Amino acid sequence: MLAVTDAARDVLGEIVTGGNVPEERTLRLTRGESEEFGLSVDEERPGDQVVSQGDQPLLLIESELADQLTGVVLDVAETAEGIGLRLVQSDIAPSRDGASPG
Repeated sequence: MLAVTDAARDVLGEIVTGGNVPEERTLRLTRGESEEFGLSVDEERPGDQVVSQGDQPLLLIESELADQLTGVVLDVAETAEGIGLRLVQSDIAPSRDGASPG
C-alpha cells in the first residue's frame, strides 16, 4: 500500500477543500498508459484504498495500483513551479491505513 506523509495529506486537503473538488467526490491517483502518475476527481469504488485526514477522504487508490505501490511514499516536493507531490521509494514499511511515520 502507498504511504502518505502528513505534509502530503495537508497538500491534498488544500486541493480537496479548496473548492476545486465537488463535495461528494475526492482525488484519485491514476497511472496512464505511459506509466505516468496523475490525479483525477472521482467517487470511491469498492476495494479502493482511501487516504483520509480526519473524516475527510483525500485520495483514492484502486486496490491493484495500491498493491503495486507497496514501499512507496507520497510526499511533498518543492519545484520551480511551487509545491508539488512526488512518489518516492521508502525503506520504511507503511502502516495498514496508508500512513507513514511523519
